[in-house]
Amino acid sequence: MRSPAFSSFLPFLFLSLAFIVSSSPYDARYSQHNLNTNPDPLAPVTSFAGAWENHTYFPSPSNWRSLPTYTILMDRWVDGDPTLNDYDRTLYEWDIMANQIRHGGDIQGLLGASGRTLDYLQGMGVKALYIAGTPFINMPWQYDQYSALDFSILEPHFGTIDDWRNLVTELHKRGVSRGPALQRNDLRPFPRTAPLRR
Repeated sequence: MRSPAFSSFLPFLFLSLAFIVSSSPYDARYSQHNLNTNPDPLAPVTSFAGAWENHTYFPSPSNWRSLPTYTILMDRWVDGDPTLNDYDRTLYEWDIMANQIRHGGDIQGLLGASGRTLDYLQGMGVKALYIAGTPFINMPWQYDQYSALDFSILEPHFGTIDDWRNLVTELHKRGVSRGPALQRNDLRPFPRTAPLRR
């Protein structure tokens, strides 16, 4: 049973969270990357738009643990579209020789010429592809995709929504599942109560 003091504290807690939690407003500049295609900022959350029309969904495997899985850090794969490298137009946004900023890997690099890269992965027996980090917009110089800024906008350095859809379609043609798009440990550190390994 909750104490009266705790119950009286709840409204204050929720009110204070309203000032902390936010997301980016619709920006036409990200129209090719925004999962929410509804530009009305006053629309209720339930009016979120962005379904993949005329798409047949690939069944999720019943046991992910049984699948040979390949993990890719997208930025470190292949730079298939160099025009995406300087998307934010910031100083030192990418440098193939540096080890702390973006290298330029993207979806076009993963697809390769005529899908040869995916054919290579399929030939190795890969049945699931896990792309490390999140697919969402990230801090400009963070290449590892573990610093997501907005969960409604895809990372422009990797490609557009259509590029992601093309990747998913090509994977499914080869019988390869796209690994979970987001895992809890992709977003935050382990809780303080987690035991440390020695």
